Amino acid sequence: MPDAKKTCEGAVQIYDRIDRLIDIRNNISSPYMMTSEIYIIILMVMAFLAAAIYVPFRMKEHSIPILLRNASSNVFYDFMKIRIYVFIYFMTLAGCLPHLMFYFHHDVCLHTYSSQFFGIDWTDYYQFCLTMLVWVISIPLAIFLVANAFRDNIKYSMYPFLIANMVFQFMLTILAFVCVVFAIFHGNSIAIKVTHAYNIFVVSICSMANWIYRIRYAKKDLLRTDEEEIDV
Repeated sequence: MPDAKKTCEGAVQIYDRIDRLIDIRNNISSPYMMTSEIYIIILMVMAFLAAAIYVPFRMKEHSIPILLRNASSNVFYDFMKIRIYVFIYFMTLAGCLPHLMFYFHHDVCLHTYSSQFFGIDWTDYYQFCLTMLVWVISIPLAIFLVANAFRDNIKYSMYPFLIANMVFQFMLTILAFVCVVFAIFHGNSIAIKVTHAYNIFVVSICSMANWIYRIRYAKKDLLRTDEEEIDV
């Protein structure tokens, strides 16, 4: 293309494999990728509603997993910890959308902010790996939840997959947060950069505040609550 800069309005990245460019274009609009991105966005909405509405207002004390409790904690601390975990899961899902974070879809020619950091090739690789991990984690978990709801013994056959999912979830979290960090510096818009930076700031402040509360106030509030129940 002799007039590449003029055609692409200055946004040009040199790439020597036309077949790979065609594959990337097809991957962006493929039914698999569109379905996966919609599914991830639905999971993000569910995580948002859980952190903002369900945990603080609808979740009961007896619903707190025993693994999240300890002798020096109380219900307020446990609920805050669950909300932080859910918010981290929300951030992980947000990092699973490199196509939406790095590609400049509104420009004439496909490109990213930098060809060295998450260029068009690596963005597509990361998107495919992350969506595959999301499905690998989701399908066994969905089968387990359905079987558990119907009290079917098939749920016991899902335990090995759920244990393996812990490894896949760790890999997913690492890769997603790599995307989040690079999106802060090389995202396709100011909104993407500011949103991810703000999310990291919020989860850091909340985690620090919750840690300080556990060290200085959680046990005192627990003892005070126990004394009030005894008086009653």
